[in-house]
Amino acid sequence: MLLKGMLGPMVFHPKVIDTFLESRPGVYALGHCEDEEFVIQCIGRADEDLRGLLFYFNDEGKYEDFYFDYSDSPVGAFQKECRLFHLNEHDKDRMEALLKHPTPPRGTYCQCPVCVDRSKS
Repeated sequence: MLLKGMLGPMVFHPKVIDTFLESRPGVYALGHCEDEEFVIQCIGRADEDLRGLLFYFNDEGKYEDFYFDYSDSPVGAFQKECRLFHLNEHDKDRMEALLKHPTPPRGTYCQCPVCVDRSKS
């Protein structure tokens, strides 16, 4: 599990989300802590409102903890999600949200920075 530069782990609870998160673009990793290691179950991004999106996921009650990081734009959030995806793709069998590569935000044309770098090699 790799979560470079992300904030957490934090308890995945509405009060924590309300207190510590802002309504900005960003990425997240949902899961639980096990033997002092964070086990990722789901990763994703919010193009506009990370706080609101995590409130939605919190209603499901199946995640205990989370990490997050903000971005300045939807494209930046997409790029961070791509990096998170590729850093953790070896754990695909454990993560429901790693079944397919992240897609760019609507109305944009951007490419995954990791895939672009790999194609240059």
